[in-house]
Amino acid sequence: MPKRKEVRKLKSVCLRSIAKNIDKLWSKDFNKYFAEMPHLLYVIGPFHYFTNSLIQELLDTMDEMNCLKKSHFHLLFTPVITSLDLSHSRAVAGRDNIIKILQWQSWRLTHLNLSHLNGIASQTLADLVRALPQLQALNLSVTKCNDQVLSVLGHHCRHLRELSVVSCCSVSDAGAFSLSGVSNSPGCAELIYLNLDGTNVTVNGAVYLLNHLTNLQHFSFYNVCGALEALHKQRDQGIVSNNGCTMTKVFQLRNLLLFGSMQDLNVSSVQFSINSCPFVTEVKFVNVGDDFLGPLKDLKHLRVLELCGIHRDQLTFQNGVLPILASVGHSILSLTLDGINDIDLWLIGLQCVNLEEFVIRIEEGLYNEINFPSHTQPKKLITSAFLKLRRWTMFIGTGISNLSKEMLQIFLTNARHLTYLVFSGIDVFNTAVLSGVLQHNPLEDLELLKVENCNQLTPDLIWHLLKGENSLTSVSLLNCREISLSDCNSFQRFADKNNFDLKVHFI
Repeated sequence: MPKRKEVRKLKSVCLRSIAKNIDKLWSKDFNKYFAEMPHLLYVIGPFHYFTNSLIQELLDTMDEMNCLKKSHFHLLFTPVITSLDLSHSRAVAGRDNIIKILQWQSWRLTHLNLSHLNGIASQTLADLVRALPQLQALNLSVTKCNDQVLSVLGHHCRHLRELSVVSCCSVSDAGAFSLSGVSNSPGCAELIYLNLDGTNVTVNGAVYLLNHLTNLQHFSFYNVCGALEALHKQRDQGIVSNNGCTMTKVFQLRNLLLFGSMQDLNVSSVQFSINSCPFVTEVKFVNVGDDFLGPLKDLKHLRVLELCGIHRDQLTFQNGVLPILASVGHSILSLTLDGINDIDLWLIGLQCVNLEEFVIRIEEGLYNEINFPSHTQPKKLITSAFLKLRRWTMFIGTGISNLSKEMLQIFLTNARHLTYLVFSGIDVFNTAVLSGVLQHNPLEDLELLKVENCNQLTPDLIWHLLKGENSLTSVSLLNCREISLSDCNSFQRFADKNNFDLKVHFI
């Protein structure tokens, strides 16, 4: 049976009680005597001695119950706070006056998440980070963060180790220069994580960052490989130096990103990146051909591999993917193949013996039919493929493939630790296949099942799961021809009657 609902823990009950009665009791005096005062630099209230984690949980609880107001922040933002996440409270917290309260009352912050609070002015963000010199981790993704904010960071937050400014279009090379310690700023030399996805930073700005931030381990930028090669060329020409010293040839980067659609690329940049970044564990290449993948065979520490071909036959399995798997497949834990045909699942199971997450995604219109080669395999491989798999996603936009029922049943039977299963357009995933799987593998760890456009799936299959031994908390059924809204309502009623902690979604 799926997991049953549990009685709320005492701490949760208390927090909900505080949230429910906060205006009647806890903030009554404050609202009566101080609510109209424009500026309060220091407030000793009922939550002054709450721990950091309790304040965060109370904020999340109040946001969940839709009872969070501006006046509450005066009482909740206390000097004890060192870590705060306001990204889920964007409806209330995403205003300048709330951030000013935070600036005045919680100056000890070291970890702050303001992502998606795009109602806050850039000047307010700059004033905030200026008042928080102890910051170590800051998330300003999807905000009005600009070069001015990064300049303030470079001048005042010298202990910053993690920074994310995803989709901040006003961030450019000028901001990158400030972070890297040029433009008359000390810089953030301790940065180990920097995410610049969706900004206007160019390869020139990335070169400065890589040259000066020598501790950088995760650098999310559309063309890391190109930046590394440009830095190499400039060093050879004597253009770039690191405080007058010879630049270190080995970088500490753990990830490489390359989006081939952004500019003209060459294989040499990939080869140089592999040679200069021997500790890379994560690679994401988009819109490149087979010849760009050859150097990846030398990455002995590779754990996460994501390859995406945008055009038909741009990336091939036999000539591009398979050589990598044959060399370093044993170390790969997560594999994503997007827009690649002729994927041999048997060979992936043979080479990637430790694979925990597997994603296949092929958009509609790229191929008329998706081919999955099928051939006779020895019994040893049949019983050893995908034994450690925990998350499996297969999306076939066309819905037309030659994936065999027998092969799918074998892999699902082997995946005894599967927790997350998402299939779209997989017609061979039907009641007979899953019934055969459940006879040998009850999928005891399965928590999420999402099935879309699988037209041979019947209600009997879902009933089998609801009455079986598993850990299901979410079942989503989208455009499955044999399953109706009435069926889904019956599933949900059965779950509610048996007190299952399970939600059934139907679209």
